[in-house]
Amino acid sequence: MTNEESKMIKTFINMREEIAISRLKNNSQYFELCTLQEKTENMVEELFQRFERAELITIHRHYEGETRKHGFEIDEVYIQGMRDSIKILTFFGAFSVEVSL
Repeated sequence: MTNEESKMIKTFINMREEIAISRLKNNSQYFELCTLQEKTENMVEELFQRFERAELITIHRHYEGETRKHGFEIDEVYIQGMRDSIKILTFFGAFSVEVSL
């Protein structure tokens, strides 16, 4: 895959992710989790104050890396979902059927 193709796919995935995330506005479990995260954020920050600066930087870098890793994984899952959808539609002959508008 060329760099341009990769950029195009990334742009498309980002647009679709934004649409999917906007659907979370109606998900009560998501809001419960967000509320819990907000409540524990201050507690975690207080715990972080007990670490030396170098240790704190290491912890933050670790979790930033985990977040980036998760982003790569989600992108790959999305691409695989697109591939699987195309395979299923091909299997059912969706691409060989004429459509009249």
